[in-house]
Amino acid sequence: MTQLVIGYLNTPKNPNKMGDYKNVAAEALTKHGGEVVVPTVKPERLEGDGETDTPILVLSFPTADHARAWRDDPELVDIHELRRAGADMTFLLVEHSA
Repeated sequence: MTQLVIGYLNTPKNPNKMGDYKNVAAEALTKHGGEVVVPTVKPERLEGDGETDTPILVLSFPTADHARAWRDDPELVDIHELRRAGADMTFLLVEHSA
């Protein structure tokens, strides 16, 4: 069942590092069957009082194991570190039943 990873950009740190990360991120995702569903955007509040200034992105993976393999792949450590140097992010894994 398709799994979604919701990423929240908590704190930007270094735009140059994030630019470098974006140049190699797609290949790292593809290695584990992942793809970008929604690129980093600021969401629009439709209802409620929750935070909307935090940019989000949505990734898709075939299974939760694929998503975890992407995160834990020892060959991708440098790529993940590049992202961490560019921004503090939170990633949530959620099942998508459609």
